[in-house]
Amino acid sequence: MVFVIVCELIKSRTHPDLHWIKPETEGKSISVEQIRQCNSWALESSQFNAKRVIIIDPAEKMTESAANALLKTLEAPPKNCQFVLLADSPHQLLPTIRSRCQVWHQSKIDAESITIWLKETENLSVSMQSIALNDSLPLAVKSFYQDKKQALHKQLLSDFESCVKSDFCQTADVVKTVLKLESEGLTWLSYLLADIQKRQMGVMQPWVHCDEIKLIESLAKILSSNVVYKQYIALNSLQEQLDSFPGLNKELLLTQWMFEFTGELSVN
Repeated sequence: MVFVIVCELIKSRTHPDLHWIKPETEGKSISVEQIRQCNSWALESSQFNAKRVIIIDPAEKMTESAANALLKTLEAPPKNCQFVLLADSPHQLLPTIRSRCQVWHQSKIDAESITIWLKETENLSVSMQSIALNDSLPLAVKSFYQDKKQALHKQLLSDFESCVKSDFCQTADVVKTVLKLESEGLTWLSYLLADIQKRQMGVMQPWVHCDEIKLIESLAKILSSNVVYKQYIALNSLQEQLDSFPGLNKELLLTQWMFEFTGELSVN
């Protein structure tokens, strides 16, 4: 009975010995105030006479001040308290933080398992493209369908295609859709440009956008390979910049990237 209660508390994220530290606003940083609260929790006694667990997700979103505040606790961790730092980009963590952690790499879950699990648990029929777009993360694939991101992804492709093919390129629609999608929008644009490059080089598979063959074929013919490569590198650099400095004006920087893209198109 106790085990069931504990599981329900964990599921509802109300377990007194389990704390999650996340950015207060999606896409923003984890503040030093949040980590100070985390350090305070680490010193408390367990409510269930067991270990306390503090999960920081994503850990790379900690500001430098926050990371330094956590470092002091990691150097002399309280008894019976475990820290779990989840990171998609662990290289962005301070070396001093990484050196005090055991590193576990989560292997990707195969597409078949994701497909079966979502069908059985959510009655969702998912495509291989949706799995690739979401880096084989089951919960991200689930969110892709349930949070209507599938429609936003289609809108992003449509806006980008219209912008490229129009004599009077309208960048605002692309920027608007990307802003709605947060970091996913930049990632999906990067995947799109990568797929276009593969087609231009004669690499027919694997494409992330495996359901958008006609679109990839069309864009690969229209766009210069030099332009696609240059803007692909610039987009990935922009994404790293925004991840490292979340206070930057994303709308302005993305608009500038689009103008450079369309400027290159007009020259070619």
